[in-house]
Amino acid sequence: MKKVVKVNIGNLAFTLNEDAFEILNRYLDDLKRHYNSKPGGEEVVEGIEERIAELFAERAGADNIISAETTSEVIAILGRPDDIDEESKESSTASSAQPSINYIPKRLFRNPDNRVIGGVCGGLAAYFNIDAVIIRLIYVVLTLGFFVITPFHSSLAFMTFLYIVLWIVIPEAKTVEQRCAMYGESPDIHHIHRRVMEDSSKASRSYRRGQSANSGLLSDILGAVGVAIGVILTIVGFSGIIALSVFFLGLEVFDGLFPVNIIDFISLDSIGSIWIKICGLCVLFIPFIGMLMGGIQLVFRLKRSRFRPGLILAIVWWVAFFALLTLGTVSSRGYWEDYTTEQSNPLKFNGDTLYIRYESAKQMPAKRTLFEADLSSSTLFWYDNSSADKGFVVFPQVKLIRQSDEDTLKLKTKVHTFGRTRTEAMMKGEKSLPAYELKDSLLIIHDDFYSKKNKWDGTYKEVRLYIPDKTKVIIQSPVKHGFDDIVRMNKNCEIRWWDDDNHDWDIDIDID
Repeated sequence: MKKVVKVNIGNLAFTLNEDAFEILNRYLDDLKRHYNSKPGGEEVVEGIEERIAELFAERAGADNIISAETTSEVIAILGRPDDIDEESKESSTASSAQPSINYIPKRLFRNPDNRVIGGVCGGLAAYFNIDAVIIRLIYVVLTLGFFVITPFHSSLAFMTFLYIVLWIVIPEAKTVEQRCAMYGESPDIHHIHRRVMEDSSKASRSYRRGQSANSGLLSDILGAVGVAIGVILTIVGFSGIIALSVFFLGLEVFDGLFPVNIIDFISLDSIGSIWIKICGLCVLFIPFIGMLMGGIQLVFRLKRSRFRPGLILAIVWWVAFFALLTLGTVSSRGYWEDYTTEQSNPLKFNGDTLYIRYESAKQMPAKRTLFEADLSSSTLFWYDNSSADKGFVVFPQVKLIRQSDEDTLKLKTKVHTFGRTRTEAMMKGEKSLPAYELKDSLLIIHDDFYSKKNKWDGTYKEVRLYIPDKTKVIIQSPVKHGFDDIVRMNKNCEIRWWDDDNHDWDIDIDID
């Protein structure tokens, strides 16, 4: 039967067998002799005792008795005071007061000693060497910021999901070695000595700052303002990148068509649209990327990179801006002059009702069609992707001009065109008059089809009907409208579809 001894180490009670107690007692005596004459020696010994208590608590067996083997293992982890003297002699004499430190790579763990829920924010704070309050503040602000600035509908759900993922992915620091690894430290006495000396130095600096309180207070205020500005820049930058990405690259304007690709259907005077896209996206995205990078640097107080990424982004933005300006100037040469061409013809039909039919070789889709009409005008077009030659089906705008019974009925076509010169615009307008047919009381209006091969060149067409005030006008196909209400069909609405027999197939429209 072995004799055991109960001791108090680091304010924790342990039971050691006799051999373990003798080993530990000799080790503590060596520590006290080594640090007895050194500044802050008492604090260093107390810190080592606390580390011993942590390691003992991890390694205590089922009977809670610390063995000699366990004690020797803990001492081997901590190291002996003689190691500090030997390494100090090998280091330069200028730094002989400080022991040589062997740093280990930082590892990301959840911090159980600084947790509110799972220790994720505490672990991130330890890894980036900032206050955990700042990380938690960023989390809260991002949760609110997503809802206000970005198109996420549920920021709370997104941030909660992100926290749960990090909680699962990041392991918890359960051992002393892992908790030290969070800060890039080893659990030996080297770092305990260093930490005590740094705390003593900080206390000295704090005392000196107390002699100039106004200067210290101003520094703290500026630091807090810098962090706040960094948080705002981070939110705005990240939110702007997400919003622009969703709008230009993830939001379909029509079925299969994204906003960034609309420029492919516009005539740009022999200039490829790809460079305009690249320069335009750079001009839009780079400011938000710069805000995000600057915000992260302020929040985490990162050192400036020698590559100067901010300067590089600024140079790229100015190059993209001037390139976009140049490309825009060159590609718009075909729009420098404009001309309006009009042609008037008598309008004769039987009865007191005029029917209008929009006719196209392309079938109108049941969704994502734009049809807007009110009491005196109507506009209809859609994007067709049913064939290899994808493009826009566009009809001239129809306008009703109400007049007295004595005035002459007439149909006037109007075309507004662009060109490099006025003569070019005039010749283009004369060739681009709206195509229509009048059969008894049925007016058939034909479409124009603009694709990547036959691009839209800015031509705008109108069909104006000068009719008596009492004459009824009804759009018969492919949508029905009697110019007696306001109808708007956007890309998310079903449309009212009519066939040649005037049968209603589907009704789901927005009426204001």
